[in-house]
Amino acid sequence: MNDDNLLDAGHNTVHSASYLVSLRINYSDVDRFASHLAKLNLLLEDHDGFESIDIVRRDDGQGIDIFCIARFRSKDDLEAWKLSPDRKTVLDPIETLSVLDVDRQQAYGSNIWFEPVVNLPIPPKPPRLWKRWIVSLVAVYPALIVLIYLLKPITSKVPEPIGLLLVATILTGITTALIAPWLTKKLQKWLVSR
Repeated sequence: MNDDNLLDAGHNTVHSASYLVSLRINYSDVDRFASHLAKLNLLLEDHDGFESIDIVRRDDGQGIDIFCIARFRSKDDLEAWKLSPDRKTVLDPIETLSVLDVDRQQAYGSNIWFEPVVNLPIPPKPPRLWKRWIVSLVAVYPALIVLIYLLKPITSKVPEPIGLLLVATILTGITTALIAPWLTKKLQKWLVSR
């Protein structure tokens, strides 16, 4: 966790303070996150010196990156919020939804700059080609043999291209919807190992 990186805007008198919290949640936790965020908003509105909060959401295919920027009238107001027992009560359930380390930064003054959030992971590399090829072969070949024998009474009565289309259509459907996802889940550790 990167807690409380302080950036001073170079002013002798600090007029405002901002607090950035960034985290990543799973798509399945969006409703729970929204519920906790509503509670946070209500609590912040009652806090002395609170000015506004902005929430930025970014979907990246692996989860939802959330950036919350809370603005306070002064550094003292922000520090009072950070020490408030209510803050921990409301923020802890939000932060437990995070699938990565939570990044926190604060900045003072009128020109607010936050450091880039660097704890977001690089998208994982796909499994090696030969491993994907083996999984595809294992998913397709047994199902193909079974379908050819099961559908032989039907495919023998129609022209060969139509029989092959029927087999290919059924094979593609069951492989895509059932066999490949099941195999990928069962072989996940082997697939990602280098």
